[in-house]
Amino acid sequence: PVVDMRVLRYRSLWAGSLLSIVVGISLYGAVFAVPVFAQNILHFTSQQTGILMLPGALASAFSMPFAAKLVRRYDPRYLLIGGSLGLVVSLRWLANLTPATGAEDFFWPLIFRAVATTMMFMPLNIGTLGPIPREDIAAATGFFNLTRQLGGSIGVALLTTMLERRNAFHQTVVGEKLLATSPQVLQRLDALTQAMALKGASWVDAKAQAFSILVGQVKLQAAVLSFNDTFIATSFLVLCSLPLVFLLGRPK
Repeated sequence: PVVDMRVLRYRSLWAGSLLSIVVGISLYGAVFAVPVFAQNILHFTSQQTGILMLPGALASAFSMPFAAKLVRRYDPRYLLIGGSLGLVVSLRWLANLTPATGAEDFFWPLIFRAVATTMMFMPLNIGTLGPIPREDIAAATGFFNLTRQLGGSIGVALLTTMLERRNAFHQTVVGEKLLATSPQVLQRLDALTQAMALKGASWVDAKAQAFSILVGQVKLQAAVLSFNDTFIATSFLVLCSLPLVFLLGRPK
């Protein structure tokens, strides 16, 4: 669709559209990263992953009526700042993943993230479109919705690329620390070799299996660290976009 160029002169529309891209990146990025972590690291099935995401979806649905009441009473810009800070807290909470992380460790962070993003959507819409005259509201709404969809697409693409690159980086860094002459590494390999030998493997096969297990642990740790990096990067992106809130308007 052709966007009426008149709507692009409104400051609130530009600021809200940029914020919409950031919200799309953080929302769809987190929704994308958590299931990938659950299936690749925790080895969840599709059903288990859906159950893991269900509490956050329910929390988002139940918090929508409260967001509608709050936005009628308070300046949407303040609500947007509060929701953004809540989203940053939830993303930093999610950035503490370890190989021992379980489904219970995602429960409260995902609920907190869902409530925070719900508190951002309606204030962002009102702060962006509220100051725009009625005759331009249709074109402005189309442009604003376009940027939200664009943010989701950009978020998935960026985080996928970041996961791959940070995974390769952490594998290199962690692997460099595992020196062949390190007493800890030799002790770990010896313990794994003996464990494989007790299961009936020959000494040569046991040693090869022990080395394979150690390499797998390095890859697992690197993958977990790369997911943490994506959540941290997304939280910094949200923080850096907060000054745009002050460019939004307050509807009459």
